[in-house]
Amino acid sequence: MYLRLIWDQPPDDGQDEKAAIEAAFRYSPFRLTSPLMKHPRGGYGFHANCRAEDVEAIVQLLRDHNLLSVI
Repeated sequence: MYLRLIWDQPPDDGQDEKAAIEAAFRYSPFRLTSPLMKHPRGGYGFHANCRAEDVEAIVQLLRDHNLLSVI
């Protein structure tokens, strides 16, 4: 599934956007299957190993890491 992630608010620990996204997915069941690509309208786009049925779990993962998803 293709995902595009943008900030809800910046992370507290000073991580950059790309590193924060990679960290959020690193130990999740939704592994990244493509490199992060800077999106022209902001944020990063990438593919992750997930299905439409996984949306609620992905939203929770993003909330846990202070990220907002635009799917």
